[in-house]
Formats: sequence, structure tokens, C-alpha cells
Amino acid sequence: MKKLVIAACAELLVCVALGHVGPASAHEVQPMIATVSPTGSNANYRVMIRNTDAMPITLEIAAYRVEVDAEGTAVRTPEDNDVVLFPPQTIVQPGGTQAVQVRYVGDPAITQGRVYAIVISQLPVDFAMASGSDGSQTQVKIGFDFVSHMFVQPPTARPNLQIGAATRNAQGDIVFEVANSGDGVALLRTAEWMLTPPSGAPVVLDSEKVDFGKFGAILPGGSRRMVISSQTVSDTSANVAVAIALK
Repeated sequence: MKKLVIAACAELLVCVALGHVGPASAHEVQPMIATVSPTGSNANYRVMIRNTDAMPITLEIAAYRVEVDAEGTAVRTPEDNDVVLFPPQTIVQPGGTQAVQVRYVGDPAITQGRVYAIVISQLPVDFAMASGSDGSQTQVKIGFDFVSHMFVQPPTARPNLQIGAATRNAQGDIVFEVANSGDGVALLRTAEWMLTPPSGAPVVLDSEKVDFGKFGAILPGGSRRMVISSQTVSDTSANVAVAIALK
């Protein structure tokens, strides 16, 4: 008897800028994030896909509109009207590279930044054969998703972050709210954070020390609850002011 198992896709959500690093896969994607204009010659970019495997890979490319909740969880909605992809499917030979053209063709008069996810999905391929104690064989297939995020916003759009008062929870963590009242998308993963106590020197933290959920950006009009672990700020007084410097 032969059984078929499809392994769960390992999704890489913008390793540097927006998400977390996942396991290695058979292809590489660049750029992981791009900013384009809603009109003109700058309303498009190219995603470059390189096959690092020893066998051909079959890929499907799809676009999604991204919204993010207050806990930092991204919700994707399939988007067939605002984004044009070419090609939407491709086979990349071993060691080969494929360029995918991504163009925004939605509302040219948008006044606030938007985020779209360009999902490159490797169709499941044979990975291994495993024999069971009953003589059955299980065929394991595995596939990977990569995501390149496209920010669409006017060239003048800028984020404007307001940070609420920081409090301590029962575990001693610092908890605070951050809201983006600007018209541009705010990137959090490359930001620098500063904690200033009533007295003493400020403490500077990189973004890895701040828990802002799985999605490392705040859209215009969005807000986010953030936490800094008590282990990170064990030497800091209970009352601190939090500031952020976007890069």
C-alpha cells in the first residue's frame, strides 16, 4: 500500500524586514520587499527567483492584499484586479533564474500606503519514500512558499508613529501601544528603540528585542500592541518612556 503525505509548506515571510527566518528550500527570492508608486514607470518591480536545487522546480505566483490586526497578524485576500503578474506560472531549471514582472494597476489616486503579498509557491515534489512496519510505503512530498511584499504608496507618503504610555504587566514586561497616523507604511524590523527612565542613561534596543507580532510593519491608520520582555529590561526602572527611530 502506498500512502501520500503532503508536508506543510514552510512560509518565509520577508526574512529581514517583515517576518521570521524559516528552513532552507529549493529556491531563493529577491527582493523580499519593494516599494512602488501607484502610477507611472515606478509602479512595477521584478522578483528574481533562483533555483538552488538539482532538479527543476515548478512555481505558481499569486498576489494578495494584506491587512494587519492589532496583534500583528497579517490577513491576506486574493487580489486579481490591482496586481498583474507575468508569468503567473513557471518552471525554473537547476541553477537557473526566472524574473517575474509585478505591476500595480489599481487605483492610481490612492493617498495612503498599501501592502500586497506576492506569494511564490513551489508545487509539491517527491521528497522521500518511507517504509512502514506493515510493508506499506509513504511517499512524502514537500513544497515551500516565499513571499515578496510590495508596498504601494505615493512618493510623498510617510509613516507617523505615536507611542502610548508604557506600563508593566504582572510578569514585569513593558507593554505599550503604537499607532501609525501617517500615510506611509512603517517598517518595524529595521527600527531602533529607546527606553528612557526618569533618571539615568537611555537604553537602546534593536527590533529583535521587541515583540510586535508576526508582521513587521504597521499600515496607515493601524495600531499595534507591543511587548518588551522583563528579561530584556531587568535593569530598567518600572517607569520608562519608549521612543522609536525608523530607518
